[in-house]
Amino acid sequence: MLFSAFAVCANLATAIHEFGHALGCWLGGGQVTGFVLRPFDFSYVSTHMENLPPWSHMLKSGGGILFGILFAVPLFPLSRQFARGSVGWLIAWMTFTLAFGLNGVLLLQSVVTGHGDPEAVLVYGHLGYGIPPVVIKVIFALVAIPVLAVFGRCMFHLLRTYGPVPGDSQARWVITVAAGFFPYFILMTAHTAVFGDRELLFRQLLSFYVPFMLLFLSLIVAAAMWVYRSAGPTRELPPSTIQLSVANAVILFLIACAVIGIELVSLGPR
Repeated sequence: MLFSAFAVCANLATAIHEFGHALGCWLGGGQVTGFVLRPFDFSYVSTHMENLPPWSHMLKSGGGILFGILFAVPLFPLSRQFARGSVGWLIAWMTFTLAFGLNGVLLLQSVVTGHGDPEAVLVYGHLGYGIPPVVIKVIFALVAIPVLAVFGRCMFHLLRTYGPVPGDSQARWVITVAAGFFPYFILMTAHTAVFGDRELLFRQLLSFYVPFMLLFLSLIVAAAMWVYRSAGPTRELPPSTIQLSVANAVILFLIACAVIGIELVSLGPR
């Protein structure tokens, strides 16, 4: 259930993120020349931004994170229109949660490595306006803290909706949760290494991809442990266990296949 939900919602959150880049480009006076979504590879927005001031490039680069979070906010009230634990609730709530998580991790990771989407903000801010990169990194860190705090609280709410059930050990519960997220990253890496932009993958593997994946998964594991410990030793059934059914799992899997299929057929590179 979690694996299919992540396959759907990570791609939806990525689409919102890339739309944020496109909007940032447009607001900065640039031209969007391509919009590519790849479910197992690097998604990107092609732009034409020659002879534009540094702030335009900063807005285009930072727009993915900025608008990727802001445009996901309406999903919070939307999720409340569905029964907690239902397929509709899970898609809306997890997409909202991942918009904060994935973009927050991008911010925090850029503080440590200087790579990723915010890299152009660091470069153009320094070269164009003389802002020391360390100052921008401090700002990134200050913004990332509340963003990731929202992510942690929302992930706690999501995981507590489905577990742990009475009799689950902490190890079993944490492994179950991790299994809902980690395999998709493995599929992405393997697919990109074989069929995708292999050169870009290997160039960014240690500087961007691995730190991003480890940081994100560490936060997921931390949330899972938090849920387990807060559930208490008696562990009553979670609020929406009744929503866990084979039918719902199949529906969610088919939705994931549809989202991925649409991206592969209609939104891939030409």
